[in-house]
Amino acid sequence: MKEDLYRSQFRFPYSLYEKLKEAAEQNRRSVNAELTARLEQSFSARSLDEVETESVVRLQQELTRLHIKSVGLSAEMIKLRREAEADPAKADELQAIAIEKAREIGETEYEKQKIASALSNMGYS
Repeated sequence: MKEDLYRSQFRFPYSLYEKLKEAAEQNRRSVNAELTARLEQSFSARSLDEVETESVVRLQQELTRLHIKSVGLSAEMIKLRREAEADPAKADELQAIAIEKAREIGETEYEKQKIASALSNMGYS
């Protein structure tokens, strides 16, 4: 059964919205999910330390996932280079694939940097 949801519109200072939006990005969730999590936490008996620990664990897990993805993409790049060296006739086709893999690596590394920065801002490395 679908959970009942109350749909609403609230007004609060734009500066607070910006902080909420930044926190949502750092925690890799939507602004709505961040707001819901913060409200639920404020009404629960859980301590801020528990909430922070969960956030840190979640961010570290995501960082690990992205690292594994980056390593896999790098291995694919090495394989493509070897294939191109072995069959120069396919070099142009393989280069196009390699360019896409390089783009993916760049995006993955950017995401890793954002997460590492969020962890650093929380006092973790």
